[in-house]
Amino acid sequence: MTSVSMYEVPIDHGAWQRHMVPIAWSLSTGDLRNPWEDTTSGETLRNTPSGPILPAESRPKTLNPPLSTPLRVVGRVRRTVLLGTGIILTCLLVQGIVPALGMDDVDPSQALPIHSIEASSGAPIDALVDGNESSYWRSSERLGPGRREWIELHLCSHFTIEEARLKSAPNGGFPTGFRITFSTDGGETYFEVSGGDFRGYPDPGGDWCVVDIPDVISDSVKLEAYYLRQDDSGHYVFQLAEIVLVGSPESGPFFTSRGGEWDADLNMMWRIFGSAEPGLGAVAPMGGESAWMEWNALKLCWYDDPGLRDALRRQFIGYTVDADGYVWSWGDQEGWPTHGHRHYDTNPKFILGASRYYLWTGDDSFLQSCASSTTDMSLSIDYVGRSPSRWDSPNHVAIRLTEGETLGQSFLATDNFTSVGGSFPTYLTTGSSMTLRLRSGGPTGEVLSESRFSDVVDNAWASLSFDPLPPGRYYLEMCCPDGTVGWWSINDDVIANGSFHVNGEVFQRDGRSILERIRSAMRFQLNALDGRNGLLVIGDNDSNGTYNGYPTDYWDNFPFGYESAYINTYFYASLAAMADLEEAVGNETGASYLRGLMPLVRRRFNEVFWDDGKGRYIGCVDSQGGRHDLGFTYINTEAMAYGLADGEKARMIYSWLDGERIIPGEISQGDDIYHYVIAPRSTTLPAEGTEPYWWYSINGAISLGPGGTANYDDHLENGGVIFYTSYYDLMSRLLFISADDALGRLDAIMTEFHKDHLIRDPPNSKGVPWKLGIIGEFPESGLVPSFVVHGLLGAEARPDGLHLLTRLPQNLSWIGVRDLCFRGARYTINATREAASPSITGSGDRYLVTIPIGESVVLSGGEVWRIEEGVTLLWLIPLLAVWIWHGLRHKIEPSTSPASILFG
Repeated sequence: MTSVSMYEVPIDHGAWQRHMVPIAWSLSTGDLRNPWEDTTSGETLRNTPSGPILPAESRPKTLNPPLSTPLRVVGRVRRTVLLGTGIILTCLLVQGIVPALGMDDVDPSQALPIHSIEASSGAPIDALVDGNESSYWRSSERLGPGRREWIELHLCSHFTIEEARLKSAPNGGFPTGFRITFSTDGGETYFEVSGGDFRGYPDPGGDWCVVDIPDVISDSVKLEAYYLRQDDSGHYVFQLAEIVLVGSPESGPFFTSRGGEWDADLNMMWRIFGSAEPGLGAVAPMGGESAWMEWNALKLCWYDDPGLRDALRRQFIGYTVDADGYVWSWGDQEGWPTHGHRHYDTNPKFILGASRYYLWTGDDSFLQSCASSTTDMSLSIDYVGRSPSRWDSPNHVAIRLTEGETLGQSFLATDNFTSVGGSFPTYLTTGSSMTLRLRSGGPTGEVLSESRFSDVVDNAWASLSFDPLPPGRYYLEMCCPDGTVGWWSINDDVIANGSFHVNGEVFQRDGRSILERIRSAMRFQLNALDGRNGLLVIGDNDSNGTYNGYPTDYWDNFPFGYESAYINTYFYASLAAMADLEEAVGNETGASYLRGLMPLVRRRFNEVFWDDGKGRYIGCVDSQGGRHDLGFTYINTEAMAYGLADGEKARMIYSWLDGERIIPGEISQGDDIYHYVIAPRSTTLPAEGTEPYWWYSINGAISLGPGGTANYDDHLENGGVIFYTSYYDLMSRLLFISADDALGRLDAIMTEFHKDHLIRDPPNSKGVPWKLGIIGEFPESGLVPSFVVHGLLGAEARPDGLHLLTRLPQNLSWIGVRDLCFRGARYTINATREAASPSITGSGDRYLVTIPIGESVVLSGGEVWRIEEGVTLLWLIPLLAVWIWHGLRHKIEPSTSPASILFG
């Protein structure tokens, strides 16, 4: 990048107001060093002059160029960044006398320290940061408005940026069109800021304007004007008086010895796909249905966000589990919406998610919680002469209206009103219709208003309108569906004097506690699906695993059924999770039974699904004995990660995935299996390769064969990629190959991420965006950065505490996570080569834990226990570990929970 104009930021004389700028980085508590020198390597940072090491804090402080006013150290940034045992990286701030910024609401400590500035043209660039609102930078004059001009600001480190505050020049020249972008690599690669592109921007007239930035992690910001405005003299020019970047030194939960760009990208991956920060817009924080519950828990149970944990809690409490223990496929219906039939990965994922939530939080009230006995529906009332009333919830659940059925909501109108309605989903379909009626009193009352609504827009509000009606009790009824349509439920009882009705009767929800429903879900697996004999068998004739069967799991274009490897993988994992839950509540009998069943399930899984000839697991055995294998990479990585493979099988699987072993006849071989880099292809054989197609096309909407829209490499389930699968790939490589191999795979992913933050959804050869599953409806993408927690740190919530098993690649000296939440306390955990033994410091609910590499420890409250020799682990993996204790002292609180449960 060519620097036309650059200046290292000075502080000039001006009005009496504090302004914070950096003077030094320190790797100890005493040295002050040149802020432009990388003190960890001795190398000078890009495009900045080196300078002398500054003298000790007690001596006069100078910079190059020198500051024109006296300075004094006023403190440190609000947070220090842990690098390793005994090493703290801090940014010292200094106080100078600078002109008032004209923004009384700006905390000076939030004004981020600017290291250097570049611009496309013009001068004086130092005017942008001199604090003097009457001086301004001016670009070169242009003949027309279409010339691009830019300013780059480089910070002294990576910060979270929340706002850019721009002071327009007093004589015009503020651009009509401009955008703000950010970088994590010093300005080599810039990324778009959500909502940061402005067209037709009005002239601020010399005032400040504020651009919200959605908490991006960055070391450089670029302001690019792509449509100029004339100044007061009629010249097309870009002018600006001041720029202030507002934010904090918070940089996300993860830190490593690599630091810099790599850490920033890892934390940005978490913010985009994990916590899914508002404004970043790639995915939702969590999936709304049972198929996502295990992944929701893995992503969010450890993360320091009470709102997300509460949403997770309410999801489990409000989710439907039938009296026989079947967990519904979709929030509002028993079957999957594209075909109406049951999925069977629902039960194990519900058990896994709910068990993890309890073991991570220790929330005893959660296990005894139950859904409110009734619920209300989304409702909007327009009153005469005052504001309307509307009831809705971000945790709403759709209730589907079926033929011959009515749904209704009673309510009390407190004033004269002229309209009432609700919010109605059509489940991504078009052309649906329904009728709304308003009745007096209740379900049998006189019809006061009625209207037919055609072509209902998905999730839109629709209302009846009428002449004013007086206060009183009324009933809004929905009936006569044509197509697919429902009504959004608030998923709680919130409307006073109102209730939800089905066919005129008040709807009563499941009153069982969460613990009772989790247990019933396990009994369904053991009894209805025959899991007690070692393998789940789907006896549903419509889901028999043949080419004309229906899908039964998340991968909803393949008709996995009868004996499904995917569903049995999660069944096996759910046994371990449920056993831990039962142990935690004092039911040793139930825990022992479930753990005792696991070896049988593992043996049966390998007998049924392992293919000796191909050296990998197949996907399904159908009810006719047909074996279905399209080279399902995710079947194999998830089976390994959950502990179903042994070392020899894992070696065979990775010799195939890594291209060392070629399976004849496969369309994807060798390096092509990782063609998309971010994850292996979902399959290595085309679904259209054998007729009849073993594929559910949703009545031809996602079709195979000549002219098909989902042929090989055109669809994420048929040779494409779903990003979440890399989490299980990373976990399996860590377990069966090495930490170095897993990090090498993660490095390849991070290199791709650095190109575009994986905001990708390219069209296939038919113009349909089905090739990649990364953004949009894929919140599970956030599992990948979670690998740091569950993989490299080996964090697993168990009945006796938080188990950690640290495994560090050779080229990392330390790795850690900040503010990991476990049972009411927050831990900053640092796994480092420099520690000789585990240690814990802190009190109350905040602790710093240091762990040597390769150590196994247990955290419980303010104590850390090392796992000594004599402790045996069966299947040592972070997702699933069965521990046999030989005399290890560990703290377990007495339990008052039920003592036994019969799973038979």
